Amino acid sequence: MDALLTRRIDVVRPRLLEVVRADRDELAAISPHGHLASLNMPVFILHGSADNVIPPAESMWMEQDVPKADVRQVLVTGAFSHVDPSKNAPLQEQLRLVHFVAAVLSAAN
Repeated sequence: MDALLTRRIDVVRPRLLEVVRADRDELAAISPHGHLASLNMPVFILHGSADNVIPPAESMWMEQDVPKADVRQVLVTGAFSHVDPSKNAPLQEQLRLVHFVAAVLSAAN
């Protein structure tokens, strides 16, 4: 666990791959992959580029699974990490986030 917390992925990776292989069926059952094609509603995907828990690539993959007609906006931004807003995000990133939230609120009307 210490290796994971210190981001020593070289130490942790072999064990993680072992766990993923052992739990492949369970992980597939809870994955959204292959289950989003039947969506019929506006979809907004927001992900922090500095997310240290879930890689931003997950959101890009999710975008590919959602019907294109339903994807309203995708934003990968440096304005926050996993959940925590960045206090030092550049103004441009903050404005992109505000624009994204405005689009979500507009779609809710």
